[in-house]
Amino acid sequence: MKRIIFWIFTLIVINGFAHAQERGEVRGTVPGELYMAEYWYGIYNPNWGYPVFDTLIKALYHITDYGKKLTFPYCADAFAHQDDYPYFDSTVVVPVIIMSDATSGVIYNRSSRYSSTANTWLHSLWVSFDHGKTWTLKEEDIYRKYYYTSYFEGLIYKAQNIGYDNIILESQNYGNNWQKIGEQGFIYNSECGFNSRELFGVTGSSPEPWKLYHTYNWYDTYTTIPIGEQYVFGSMWGIPPDVYRGALPGEVYVSSWFPDYTFKISFSADTGHTYRVVYHSDSLHLFDWDRKFYLFMSDRAAGVFYIIYHELVKMEEPEGHYAKICISHYSDYGETLVGTYCHDLMMHYPESCAGVLDMEAEVQGKNVALRWNQPQAAQPVAAYYVYRDDTLLAVLQQTEYLDEDLPNGNYTYHVRVMYADGCESLSYNTVKVEIDFTGIGNVTDAGGITVYPNPTKGEVFVGMPFMASLQNVEVFDLMGRTVGAINPLQKLEGCPKDGVVINISHLPTGLYFVRIQTENSVVVRKVVMSER
Repeated sequence: MKRIIFWIFTLIVINGFAHAQERGEVRGTVPGELYMAEYWYGIYNPNWGYPVFDTLIKALYHITDYGKKLTFPYCADAFAHQDDYPYFDSTVVVPVIIMSDATSGVIYNRSSRYSSTANTWLHSLWVSFDHGKTWTLKEEDIYRKYYYTSYFEGLIYKAQNIGYDNIILESQNYGNNWQKIGEQGFIYNSECGFNSRELFGVTGSSPEPWKLYHTYNWYDTYTTIPIGEQYVFGSMWGIPPDVYRGALPGEVYVSSWFPDYTFKISFSADTGHTYRVVYHSDSLHLFDWDRKFYLFMSDRAAGVFYIIYHELVKMEEPEGHYAKICISHYSDYGETLVGTYCHDLMMHYPESCAGVLDMEAEVQGKNVALRWNQPQAAQPVAAYYVYRDDTLLAVLQQTEYLDEDLPNGNYTYHVRVMYADGCESLSYNTVKVEIDFTGIGNVTDAGGITVYPNPTKGEVFVGMPFMASLQNVEVFDLMGRTVGAINPLQKLEGCPKDGVVINISHLPTGLYFVRIQTENSVVVRKVVMSER
């Protein structure tokens, strides 16, 4: 019977992130591109139930546009082709440890399987040249190896122990051929730098301080630089600190869990001599019942990195769980949170049922203006469901919404899409805003101002008792962009004596703001552009 209990699954997940370059996530070859090897969904055995799995699908996630889009180039059942233990005896590639070099579309996968024929574990290296859709086996044997991909096309290193010897090999053609380059020891927690045979490594043990190791010749010679305890604590739950290459020479990130169950990312621009914290997570125990954890990955673009929040969500029918992943895109070396993009990866996560992944939010006093574009999908959109902090605010057809009269505080928004065929989008981006309204000086309501018709099909009449005091009239969309304006001080043909007319018939259906400026005040009125 196919089966695996949850705690074994959890240990497998944790073990996948134990060492640098021994990760389940990696940057791609272009800015905004990531790959992840992670569990998609699991179904419990109908006879045993929780925590015994009958099916456990592991997928390769291809993430593009800085976290907005997520697709599955490849997936495999961890139990494939086997009814009884050992369940890893399979010819199917199971994504485990993912690596990339500088070649577009090329990724490497290091995995292991138990062979009942050989009665031992076999360790293999696979290569894909099409973003992970198809795979080629490069080598497989009984020796456990550590692979390190470089900043160059096709250049990959291999470190392994044979008896008491440490062997270092290099391949310049995607693992087709190898040549020995040394026998020196190496640091398991290492990542390649920008030069050939340059590596950064992080190692240490309590109570001694952890150190950054830096070499230009695969640890034949190297320098060590202590890392302050405020940046690196040590191993937590078996997960040691990790090191990541930045986008420019000399840039290094280090990550570490701390005893208060927080996850901290620190950055150095001078090869580890000085650091500053660029991200500090909320407290989160890795073994929480909700099965949540944080991951980090730097980008190819300078100053850009990602905090990846992974969670397993309970699934009712069939009984099991599925993955939810949220990707926070940071720029300016952690100074700016550009956006958080969440994807609920249910069993039938379809590309045809695309989600809203480009929603923007703008704070306008005590209001929040939301705007997004219609997703590209084969089916027409039936409705958009707008949520604030997981509370449904509205069901509408236009691609904008105004959340009005909010008290001061922090708010989170997302939009789900319902399509005409009944398909509901399973992905969305999350936008966080803060309302801190203290009032706007010199903005008062001047009595007697009229704005009509409302709704309108094109023309908006703005009238007031004392036209001589009118200075300017502008029309803005929800994002604060000027889409119409008129200066009544100019002689305009056809304008009535007690008002002005603005034609906005060229604008799409939706909500707009008319800003009326007089000598002593500014008045803002809403107007709705109806369908023509």
